[in-house]
Amino acid sequence: MKPSVLFKRSLKQNLNALKMRLFPMNKPVCRHDPESIMVFVTNRCNFKCNTCPFTNTSPWSPPDNVPDMPVDLFRSIINKYSGAKILGLVGGEPLLHPNLNEMITIAASKKIAVNISTNGSLLTERKTRQLLDLPLTSLNISVDAVNEDEFKRLRGGDSKTYQTVVTNAARFGEIKKKKNKNMSFKLSFVTDSQNLFRIPEYFDLARSVSADTVFCQSVLSYECSSVTAGESVLWDTPENRNFLQSLKTPDDITFIPPLLTAQTDKNNTTTSCVHPFKILATDGAGNVSPCCVIPPHNRFGNFYNDIIIWRKGAALRKIRSEMLENKPASESICLNCWERFSMQPDKKQ
Repeated sequence: MKPSVLFKRSLKQNLNALKMRLFPMNKPVCRHDPESIMVFVTNRCNFKCNTCPFTNTSPWSPPDNVPDMPVDLFRSIINKYSGAKILGLVGGEPLLHPNLNEMITIAASKKIAVNISTNGSLLTERKTRQLLDLPLTSLNISVDAVNEDEFKRLRGGDSKTYQTVVTNAARFGEIKKKKNKNMSFKLSFVTDSQNLFRIPEYFDLARSVSADTVFCQSVLSYECSSVTAGESVLWDTPENRNFLQSLKTPDDITFIPPLLTAQTDKNNTTTSCVHPFKILATDGAGNVSPCCVIPPHNRFGNFYNDIIIWRKGAALRKIRSEMLENKPASESICLNCWERFSMQPDKKQ
C-alpha cells in the first residue's frame, strides 16, 4: 500500500484493512467493518425501469412503505462502521432525498469516499453546482442506452426523458470541467445479451458528455419484466468472452466491463460470493441485505434492533455459512449473478 493512500485514510480505515488481512473472511461472524457501505437513501423514484425490483413487483422487491433514510440513523451507521472505505448513495432515486447533501458531508468527514448513482433526470444546473461544491468522490448516471429505443426497452421512458438525461449529463460534465473538480464522472449501462455489442457506442456517448468512466453492469434476473426474466443473462460463453477480450478499449475512457455469469451444471445450487463478507447494504427503515444485488429487507435483520447486526446477525450468518460450506443458496437470484463464484475456495476472501 502506498504511503500517500495510507495518509489519506483514517486510522480506523487502516486498522480495518489490517484486520481484514489478519482475520481472513472464512467465518460467518465478521470481526471487521465492511469494506463498502451501500445506503438506499430512498426507495422513491420518478422512473419505472424494466430492470428494477423497486418499482416493479419482483420476488426480491423491498418491503412497502420504507421511509427515506433518517439522518440520525445514517450517522449512527457511519459512526459504527467508519472503517469502511467507500459509501454508495443509491435508491430509488437518491436526488429525491431532502438531506442528501448533509449525508455526503457526514461520510466525507470520516474520510470515506462518497459515490452517488442517479438516473440523471433531476440533475438540474442548480443541483449540479450543489453536488460539485460537496466532497463527492464520484457521480454515476445510469443512462443505460445510446438511443431512445434502447432506453425505452430498459428504462421504460420516452424520447423526451432520454434526451433530458443526456442533456443533464453533458451539462454536468461541462460544469465539472470548468470547475476543475477532482472527482470521477461515470456513465453506467445495464448490459445483457441484447446490447453487449453496443459497448463501443457507450464510449462515444461518454466522450460526448465529458464522462471519464464507462461502467457496464450485467443484467440481473429479478423476474420483474421480460428484460429480467433470465433469458438475457450474460453467461460466460465463448462468444461473450471472445467479444469482451477482443474489444478495443479507449485510452481516454476508463472501462469497467460487465462480469460474465459462470455457467455450471444445472444441479449445482451453490455459490461462494465475497459480498456478504465485504458489503453492508441498508435502507431508511434500517433493514439490511447481504449484498448490493438484493434490496435490503427485514428478513435479513434490522439496525434498529441491533446496530452490529452486519457482523453477526442470524440471517447474515446463515448466508455466509452457505458460502463457506458449499450449501445450496437460500436466495436463488445468486445462481444467475455475476459474483456467484467471486470468493476463491483457496482464499475465502
